[in-house]
Amino acid sequence: MVNPIRLYCICLFSLGMFKVSPGIAQNYIDLFRADYTGSTGNAFEPGPGTSNIREWLVDANIPVPISKNNTILTGFQFEHIRVSVYPQEQAVAVKTLGLKLGLNQRYSNKWSGSYFLFPKFASDLQRYKSADFQFGIAVLFKLTQQENLHFKFGALYNTDLFGPFVTPLLGLYFQQAKWEANVLLPSMVDLNYRLVAALKVGLRFNGMIKSFNLNTNFNGMQQYLARANNEIGGYLAWSFGKVHLIGMIGYSIGRSYRTYARDDRINLGLSAIRLGDDRTQLNPDFKDGLVYKLSVLYRLNTGAQ
Repeated sequence: MVNPIRLYCICLFSLGMFKVSPGIAQNYIDLFRADYTGSTGNAFEPGPGTSNIREWLVDANIPVPISKNNTILTGFQFEHIRVSVYPQEQAVAVKTLGLKLGLNQRYSNKWSGSYFLFPKFASDLQRYKSADFQFGIAVLFKLTQQENLHFKFGALYNTDLFGPFVTPLLGLYFQQAKWEANVLLPSMVDLNYRLVAALKVGLRFNGMIKSFNLNTNFNGMQQYLARANNEIGGYLAWSFGKVHLIGMIGYSIGRSYRTYARDDRINLGLSAIRLGDDRTQLNPDFKDGLVYKLSVLYRLNTGAQ
């Protein structure tokens, strides 16, 4: 019988495609972030063999003010993932090389909007083909009720290898005394409490779907990798001025790294609805497991927008 809590988490959080930096929607922005994530000894089901996961991420945001109410949003992202997708086979290494191009406009004291373009290469980068390239568009509006209370809503579209995918975005930011909540569904929930001036303890959920072209053929077939990554865990965050160090230990929920033939696609994905999804999965899943993450980031306080 399917665990209803696990099913709810999978449906709610495993829909994100391209990470939209939540820093544009609260009173700070993370100008630079570097993550290392690991998960070892994940058993394939069924059958022998295990899969280890190693992930590195470098994410940068460079805002350029051009007037009182307009800011150009630029940045880049580099991601490297190493994972075994077939038992007894050599691990696959896939990468993302992406740019962020956008504009933030403030319309009034309460309303602002951010508009993004996300061109990127996502593949094993063994060769450069048209299938390596993806393009995303995001729109995110913010309603400021109070300096410590913001609501966010918008949508995200991406040309994933499994087909066009649209995700509605809904969130909020709230800060009261030592408590802080930062939410952008379906991809992120962060709840934390400040123990002392430089130390926070928190609970965080990250959920995301990405796809990568595989130029290296398996079994003589051109394939792509669809990654659904859902993690929940507790963390400690230390701040040293603008530099923050974060250590997290958690568990994956409904995690999968599935391969499909390159021409095996859905017609359209709209949040949890997949139209025309009769794809044939080519590799076995492996079980959920413990996840640990270490992060360093450089954060700039912006004040209320």
